[in-house]
Amino acid sequence: MAIPSTPLRPFVVTFIFLSLSLFVSSICDPKDKKILLQIQESLGNPDKLVSAWELNTDCCNGWGITCNSDGRVTDFYASFSNNPFKIPSSIGELDYLEAMTFSDLPNLTGTIPRTITKLKYLQSIRISNTRLSGHVPEFLGQIQSLQSIDLEANNLSGSIPLSLGKLQCLSTLNLYGNHLHGPIPDIFSSLNRTFNVQNPLTIVLSNNELSGELPKSMGNVSIQWIDVSENQLTGDASFLFGQEKKSLCEFGKRVLGSIQRKLESVVRSDSSEFEFTAL
Repeated sequence: MAIPSTPLRPFVVTFIFLSLSLFVSSICDPKDKKILLQIQESLGNPDKLVSAWELNTDCCNGWGITCNSDGRVTDFYASFSNNPFKIPSSIGELDYLEAMTFSDLPNLTGTIPRTITKLKYLQSIRISNTRLSGHVPEFLGQIQSLQSIDLEANNLSGSIPLSLGKLQCLSTLNLYGNHLHGPIPDIFSSLNRTFNVQNPLTIVLSNNELSGELPKSMGNVSIQWIDVSENQLTGDASFLFGQEKKSLCEFGKRVLGSIQRKLESVVRSDSSEFEFTAL
């Protein structure tokens, strides 16, 4: 007598489906794996940084690597290594990269490679606490998908490029602790974000050598946080305050003007809240 078939219970089917999905999604794309191995070679295979990328293993399971469901690398994270190296130009070949991080790498030198302009999905660049040198690249303005630029605590010099005003999706600009000089460029008028409270800007330009006055176009955008302290800025910043805005602000002692009078006016309004610190 034939044994009647018993349908699989829903949780068994779900388990099988999830297991297969995880197995399939964890397989690294061959092209991305080849590029990661090239990066590994160019970095000299520093301990921990890329130790999990091996020819016979899945690079999506490697330390500092995140892949999407198709096995394409979306996040690259390199941190905490004393090995000397430069950011390899081949990182621009990771077609689906969304976030790139090089952090706490005291012997990382050189400049940001132009090849990253090929990364049409790149949303976040973080290169912090390194010896990265050169200028903040003009070509960053070509990466229209960028939402966050964090170049904190490096050896960058020169001026802030005007091309950053082309980045319509930009919400964070952190250039703290470099050697940038000159005026803050008028990049904010072109961002087209007038009082966009749903996507306010975070601007950190402190501990540089910036001079001159704040551009008036800063008053036309919604700012969540602004820190321009420890520079050589002068003038009036009261135009940043208004009843439509909420912000957390830090300025240098020279950027005073009529701030105190404006501050007292805004604080009396129930529709606005902010903190102000003069350093």
